[in-house]
Order: sequence, then structure tokens, then C-alpha cells
Amino acid sequence: MLILQRMRQNSSQPGPLDQNLVGPYAKVSKVVKRPHGGKTARYLALHLRFEIDMVAHSLCEFGGGGEERRELEAYRQIHFPSLTLINKSKKLPSPAVLREEGLCPLAPEEAGLMLAALGFNRKTHIFLAGAQIYGGRSRLAALSNLYPNLVTKEDLLSPSEIAPFSNFSSQVKFSRLVLDNKKAFFFVASFLRGCNGSFLFSSIYFLCKHILKFQYSYCQLLIILTSRHTLKCMMRLVKFLLQLAALDYIGCTAASAFAMTDSGSQLSALVSGYRIYYGGGEMMTIRPNKRRLANIFLKNSTIEWKIFEQRVRKAVRQTKQIHSRPLARSIYRHPCSKECMCRVE
Repeated sequence: MLILQRMRQNSSQPGPLDQNLVGPYAKVSKVVKRPHGGKTARYLALHLRFEIDMVAHSLCEFGGGGEERRELEAYRQIHFPSLTLINKSKKLPSPAVLREEGLCPLAPEEAGLMLAALGFNRKTHIFLAGAQIYGGRSRLAALSNLYPNLVTKEDLLSPSEIAPFSNFSSQVKFSRLVLDNKKAFFFVASFLRGCNGSFLFSSIYFLCKHILKFQYSYCQLLIILTSRHTLKCMMRLVKFLLQLAALDYIGCTAASAFAMTDSGSQLSALVSGYRIYYGGGEMMTIRPNKRRLANIFLKNSTIEWKIFEQRVRKAVRQTKQIHSRPLARSIYRHPCSKECMCRVE
């Protein structure tokens, strides 16, 4: 797998989980000699959840002032109309209270502070996974300045290398597919948006509803759902979305250390569960407690860096324990279970 080879600077040794993840592709046929010799080059994977839909739905503020509030409110009116209505009719907690309760997504600069406090220095190679970050490159500036060796899958792979995973050779072909299957894609995008509020799902929903101008009643949607054509289009859309996500999944799972900014994320849950099960609980996984971190960040201007480091490390250390699967919880998120996870060699 090219992503793993390039993140490890063409190291001759595969990582401990490579065989499980990519099978025969874990073997490197031609190796470029590096200063680290035969050792596997280490890197950190960071799953950063800071897409516009997550930021808007949180009702938090992130230092953008009036312009940011207007932009996020406009987004909520389109994508979360019920939330906008509730916000107008009821008094919801203020952004400050939400932040104190740990209900706000970690911003890129906060993720950088957390990693720095945990001892990751500027030379650390970081694989950044996640959808389109709200604010773009400017929002990532603080994090990328702190960690200049930060890359995404788009940085590691050329357009021709990433094309097979996108399932379509260009956005034009994908747009044509949507136009040819308007009804099916409108329903599928609406359904998926309700299941997982990712930026990509929301973008497709916006395209179908507000650009193609298609509106359907509940009965019409039921008819569309039952059609074989809809199911076929659903599978094509899901395949398109998941193939790119698979690259992030592999890059995160094989990393020497994995850090997440939202423990409720499906990708983070699958990655951490896989690392626990196949890594025997020895693969470093960082699950921040956002409530504890929020309390520390609010005081970071009045405490010394050494004390800040100690508090962040304590907060993260408290979430490192591996527990047996609670009753009725996901086996993928909590793979340690005596009842049904016996290993057969």
C-alpha cells in the first residue's frame, strides 16, 4: 500500500498490523535505504472531525466572530431546519456552556496543543484523516505550522494513484451519474445524511435538493425506495464514498499511534477497535476527554506550559484503559468480550 510506504519513508519493515490490513501488499519488493535502517518508521495518525456540518450542529463558536455566526446559521437553516426552529423557540445552552461541557468539536489548533502537550515534537510525521475541514487551509495553518510533516492521502498519492479508489475518473462522470438518477440519488443522499452527517453526504443532499430542485412527498420516497434501480444506485453511491474512506482507515489503523478528536466517530471507533483486537491492546490510541480538555484549554493562558502538559497527559491517560464490552454496545468499538470474541488460530 503506497500510503503506508510513503508515510514510513519506504521503510523495509512492515508494521505489526499491515498483514491483517493489506495482506500480500504489506511486502515491499523494492526498498530505498533510509537512516532508520531496518526499523519501521513511526508516524502518528490524527482523525480530525471538524467538518462544517459538525461545527454548525454543535451550536458552538470558534473565534470567527459575526461572519462565522452568520455562515453557520445559514448552513443550519438549510441542513438542520428543526435545530434552527428549536433554537428560536427555546433557550438553549450558550456556546460558552457547551464548551465547558465538552460538547464542542476540537478545533485543529486545539488538537495541535493536545499533541504537543503529549510530547509529539515538530519532527513528528502525521497522517491527517477526515473530510473537508471547515475553514480550509487557513484553519489548518496553526496545526500545519506546528507540525510541518503533516499530510493527507491527497498529498501522498497522485491523482492517477487515487483515481481507482474514487470509483469515478472525474467529478464530471459522478455529476452525470447523479443527473441520470435524480430520484434515486435524492432519496439515498437524504437517507444517508440522516444516518451520518458528514460533509460529503450533506453536499450531495444540497446538490440534489437545491440545485436540481427536486422535491418528493413521503409516499413518493417510499415508492423510490422499493425500486431495484434505487438499491443499485445506493450501492454505487455507498461504494464511492467508502472507497476513499478506506484509505483513511488503513492509514489510521496501521499508524504507530492513533489520535482522535471525537470518540463518537464511526471511523475512529472502527480504527480503535481494530487496533485493540489485532494489536493486543498495545497499539497507542489517544481518546481525549473533551470535557476535561475544555476545562484545561479555558485556563491555558494563566498556567505554565509544564502544568498544562501534566494536566493534558492526566486527562488522556484516564481514557486509555481497555474495558470489556458493555451490554448491548458495538462489538467493533469494544472488541474485548469473553462471550463471542474467542480467537481461533
